[in-house]
This record gives sequence, C-alpha cells and structure tokens, in this order.
Amino acid sequence: MIMIKAILFDYDETLVQTLNSKIPAYIALAKERYHFNLSEDTIRKSIGKPYEEFVYSLYGDVDKVENIIQIYRDEYSPKFPNMLYPKCLETVNSLLKKYKVGILSGYSRDIILTDLKRLAFPVDQMFHIQTMEDSPYRKPNPKVFDPLFVVSDKLVISKEEILYIGDDLRDYEAASSAGVKFIAISGHTTKKDVFEKNNITNIKHFEELPALIETVGIE
Repeated sequence: MIMIKAILFDYDETLVQTLNSKIPAYIALAKERYHFNLSEDTIRKSIGKPYEEFVYSLYGDVDKVENIIQIYRDEYSPKFPNMLYPKCLETVNSLLKKYKVGILSGYSRDIILTDLKRLAFPVDQMFHIQTMEDSPYRKPNPKVFDPLFVVSDKLVISKEEILYIGDDLRDYEAASSAGVKFIAISGHTTKKDVFEKNNITNIKHFEELPALIETVGIE
C-alpha cells in the first residue's frame, strides 16, 4: 500500500462555491460596464476553459480581455465574494497536520491568493499553490501537473504519493493520466452516479476525507 504524502485541491467548485458567488458578478459587469445582458447559461457553458479564453467567450470584443479581467478583479469580484463549501477549511487545516497540502487552479495568482487570504486559508503553510501563470496547460491535459512534479521531486515525493481532489471528470482525467491518485467531491458540479459509473472514488462531505485517505490507503 502506497501512503499519501501530499494532497492537492482543485479550487473552484471544490473548495469554494464559485458559480453561486461569481455568476452574478459576471452578469453585473456585462450589464453595468458594457451594457449588454449576459445569461447564466452562457457562463455555465464556458466554465472550465482557460481563464482568458473564458472571459473572451463571455464578453467577446467589447474590450481587451486584460481590461475586462482588471475591472472584474478590482471592482466586481470583491462585491461578490466566494463562499466556502461546508467544513472545507476545517478539513484542510486538519490535513495539514499530517500531509503536505496545496492548491491547483486555472485562475490568476492575484485573484486566488487574495481569495485564499480573505477566506482564512493557511496560505503560508501550503507547499504548492499553482495558478494560471505557472502552466500553459489546462485540465484534462496531464501536463498541468508538471510544475507540481518539480516541487514534489525536490521533496522526494513520488507521483503515486500525491492525491488530487476535484469536482469533475476533467480533474480525474488529468490526475489519472499523470499518475496522480484522485478522489472526487460529488454533488458540487458532478453527480455521484457519474463518478460511480466511471469507478471513481468519491465523497459528498469533506468530513469523510481524512478517514478515507487513511483507511482506503489509495492503492
């Protein structure tokens, strides 16, 4: 049995309720600044794209993408703060007592770090926080984990000793193709039966995670 030494969390819709928090922000930005109606359905269909591509898919050529991101970050994101999923922060703090813990996200570093600090995540204790700037690849491409492996190699942690936790099938596909273990959080963006049809280990509540890591052992 290979014991887990490092745990990486996806951020959006794994730890935080991004859709509930941020969809209203993108809609308000479109209406108030660029004077058009942006639908929730359009936003949901674009979720998962690389961030700059995601923003372009919502706003097109109404402005430069970098300008839209700047306005969103400075003016709109603070008005619509992310909300934590129940018990996720407590679980992260608990896991830090035994494992290396980090985050892997496709969002920009300044947005992620600002959010993590506002939500009281122990940023200084995390061994790896990977954001959009650290890799040109996005899930389900397994190369998204390459920057992580540079760090884990220095810590003498093998791929088989790393666990990634995410909320959808792209997370699983990237992790499994990269040789990283995976546990899904069901019910955030993907139903439990979808994971079970694909024989993917999953939990519904964060409180289940520490015991599962130890007892299942992630073979």
